[in-house]
Parts: sequence; structure tokens; C-alpha cells
Amino acid sequence: MEPPSVTEGDVLSAWWACLSLAHLPANSKRMVCLNNGYEFRPVLSDDLLRSGRPLLSNAVHLVTCLVRASDVSEKSVSWLAWQVRRSIRAQRRREQVEAHYAFVRASRRQNFFLFGDHTLFMVSCSNWKKGNLFETDFSAAVAEKRVSASSRAGKPTYVQHYRIGAQKKHGDSLLMIVGRDEWGNYWLDGCIDRKLWRKAEEMIAEWSVRGGNRKTGDLWS
Repeated sequence: MEPPSVTEGDVLSAWWACLSLAHLPANSKRMVCLNNGYEFRPVLSDDLLRSGRPLLSNAVHLVTCLVRASDVSEKSVSWLAWQVRRSIRAQRRREQVEAHYAFVRASRRQNFFLFGDHTLFMVSCSNWKKGNLFETDFSAAVAEKRVSASSRAGKPTYVQHYRIGAQKKHGDSLLMIVGRDEWGNYWLDGCIDRKLWRKAEEMIAEWSVRGGNRKTGDLWS
């Protein structure tokens, strides 16, 4: 059996879900739908795309992880991150991808669709780390050339994006993982209801003081 392993993106999306649900009672039985954007092209490309031929396409949809809010409250961030990774592993299989797009074709709008019940709280995450935005090379535009080859001149130190109506489209909570900079810092752009921010800020402050998870003192345990 393959030992459990998660990515930093799994952990960040799980951590954001914990913040987003901080306002709910610890014993809440609300259904939580934690969505992560995922590119299905690698799964479909072997027999559907011609080798050696250029193709511009977009095959991004959502991988869904369904849990109860009480589990998010009572268990660790690493537990939720592992549920996210398990969902990704299961839903990126070829037969699952084909079933996914069969649902899309059968839907009235042929668009994203949701799983869950009437209590659903939806958290959506999009990880842009593979885009290497902080490594974009603008060195040709640098006026001062007296810099070493190892200099960061011409590469971004901050990346800003602009969204319109993103939260209304993607549920109760939205997170963009913009990327990781040269110093190992992750840049995040989150969007939740204004009335939930105070509780989320309290949770961040508590983690900052205690060094991690509310119960264990360790964010990753």
C-alpha cells in the first residue's frame, strides 16, 4: 500500500477550508464541498492528441472532496489535506474523467456542477504554482544593466490579479494560491464573506501564538 503523502497545495487548501469554516459550531453536520481546480489534459492526451502537433486547449475542471464540517473542526489540517489528495488520486483516473465529462455533457448548461446536499458549504481553490509567475523574465526591460547574473532584477517580487464576481461563481469561499517566491513564501489571495473574516482572523491569531493547530500545537499534525 502506498504510504500517505500530500503536496503543499493540498495542505494550503485544507488550511484555508479550516479558516473558512471557523464560524460554524464544532459539531456542525453541514456538508463541505472542497473543490480544487485540476487539469485533465495529461489524462486524456495519450490517445486523443497527435504527437508532434501543437494544440492550444483548456481542460480544467473541479476535483471534489466531500466531508462534514464537524470533521474539519475536530481533526487536523493534515487529515483534511490527505482527504484532498485521495480525492485527486481517485478522480484523475481515466474512467473517472470520462464519467465527469459525461455529467458535463448531460447538464443543461454544460458547465461546472456540484455534489452535496442542501446544507452545502463550498470552498474552492485554484493553485497557480506550476505557472512559475515569480520566475517570469522581464530582464530585457531592465534599464540598469550593472547587475550580476544571479540577480532577481527583471523578475516579479509581487503578483497581482484582478477578478470580477469570483466569489458568487465559486461558492462561499475562494482561494487562489498565486505561487511561491524566491524566499519560499507562498502568496495567497482569498475571498470569503466579510462577516466571516473576524472569526478567521481570530483563528489565525490563535495559530500564530500557539504555533499551529488549535488542539495539537502543530499545523501539520
